[in-house]
Amino acid sequence: MLEDETERARTVFDADGNTQTITWEWLRDGRWLPLCDRVARRIDGAPGAARRL
Repeated sequence: MLEDETERARTVFDADGNTQTITWEWLRDGRWLPLCDRVARRIDGAPGAARRL
């Protein structure tokens, strides 16, 4: 969890660790409101992907 006075974000990984979901919120008039969501999925063998040694 990332927290600041006016923004916060929560990161959740799925069970196999291949999907990451980030939910961002911002504080407006004393209420936490949605800012954006981000979903990232690992693609094995993708060009430029890190290789395991």
